[in-house]
Amino acid sequence: MRKMIAVCLLVGSLSAHHAVWSTFDSTRVVKRKGVITRFALLHPHSLIFVDSTEANGQVEHWALEAPTALALVRTNQNKGVFNPGDTIEFCGYATKDGVRAVTSHQEPEPISLSLKNVPRPVVTGRLIFPELVVLASGQRIQWPTDERKCFLTPPG
Repeated sequence: MRKMIAVCLLVGSLSAHHAVWSTFDSTRVVKRKGVITRFALLHPHSLIFVDSTEANGQVEHWALEAPTALALVRTNQNKGVFNPGDTIEFCGYATKDGVRAVTSHQEPEPISLSLKNVPRPVVTGRLIFPELVVLASGQRIQWPTDERKCFLTPPG
């Protein structure tokens, strides 16, 4: 009985971290094309910052919440895949109303004293949970969810 309770608690705590739909709204599908400005390999979720120019010329800043750094390394999606300056298309889900919709990232402060004065810009973007990313090469990267709306009507 104790083992059963321990397993239930463990499974509950693991799934609590991945409560995607408590933050993101499956009815708010976002499809955009833009240019990668920064790729941050982080835990618990990596971030891909993208600038997308709208039809009216206004630039929107997006932050795609990608899988963990370890998951990206295991699937060879960590080096040379999300390069600043590359154009991508993405489809995913916006945050729910009332949820902090913007996230920021700044590179950690360097250890070397000679680099302390090097500027470390802060990158900010509207948070998106991507389900499908299409690279400029045409390669499709899929991070499936239980919704799969981006697979039915992919970007572009």
